[in-house]
Amino acid sequence: MFEAIPATAPQFEAVLEVTRALPDLKVVLNHLGNPPVPEKAWEPWAANMARAAALPNMSVKLSAGLALVVKWKWSTEEIRRYVEYVLELFGPDRVMAGSNWPVVELGGTYAEVWKGITDLIADLSAADRAKILGLSAQRIYGL
Repeated sequence: MFEAIPATAPQFEAVLEVTRALPDLKVVLNHLGNPPVPEKAWEPWAANMARAAALPNMSVKLSAGLALVVKWKWSTEEIRRYVEYVLELFGPDRVMAGSNWPVVELGGTYAEVWKGITDLIADLSAADRAKILGLSAQRIYGL
């Protein structure tokens, strides 16, 4: 098991290289791969996430990390398109919700962020929500 929070392009490349080179290693990309939400940008984040999703041993956490919350106040609507894209690419079997508490409180309250996460997946089937809210993590981490 390897968890990664790449903050730069070279770090992201290194994570992809390790994931590709070790297909039996489970790799978890934290915090939606650090999407550029405050800047309302899309690339190169979207292309990198597509490359990551092409690797079957790569999973992703639906959470907001320190790099994001120090410069952005939680907004479910602003992060929605990034979450929908990650869900489309990875599917609920490789996405797991994470609160990132207490760090996330730099950008919003725990209750606000957790409600946002559950709102973001509310339109999915009950089975897919159950995967994202716990079953995927149980399988990926072997719990």
